[in-house]
Amino acid sequence: MSSLLTPHPPILTPRRGIGVVELVVAVGIITTVAVGVLAVGRFAILAQRVAALDRRAVLVAAEGMATARFVRDANWAAFAALPVDTPLYPTFAGGAVSLSIVDPGDVDGVFIRVVTLSNVYRDGSGNITPTGTLDADARGTDVTVTWTDPFGGNRSSDIDAYLMNLN
Repeated sequence: MSSLLTPHPPILTPRRGIGVVELVVAVGIITTVAVGVLAVGRFAILAQRVAALDRRAVLVAAEGMATARFVRDANWAAFAALPVDTPLYPTFAGGAVSLSIVDPGDVDGVFIRVVTLSNVYRDGSGNITPTGTLDADARGTDVTVTWTDPFGGNRSSDIDAYLMNLN
């Protein structure tokens, strides 16, 4: 009688190996994780390239402003005679630095740099205003650098300054 009262565990056969379903699920999970890691890595690399291009663009713009200052310092009359509201391009040839209306092409094969001069006007108090008396000893100077980032977006960096006749 005692054998009837003691519970017996159900008889189970042990499972052997991995089933096809488990294998497919495991491969799917591993593939999804691998693709995700690669996508994040690719995005991180592209983001670093964008940041590096941004830094280089600021330097290219600063070089354009330095060129404008150099031309101003070398000869104010020649600088003041440059056309206003016209794209000008820094050029470096034979040790000479100049601003030219001829586009020399992309800088480093990536950046387009344009220098634009504008007239400066002053009011009766000598403050710079949009209209008023033309200041022959000042030029507004805008350096714009544009490029396409690795994501295909258009980006730009801009530096503005007033350059004065120092002589």
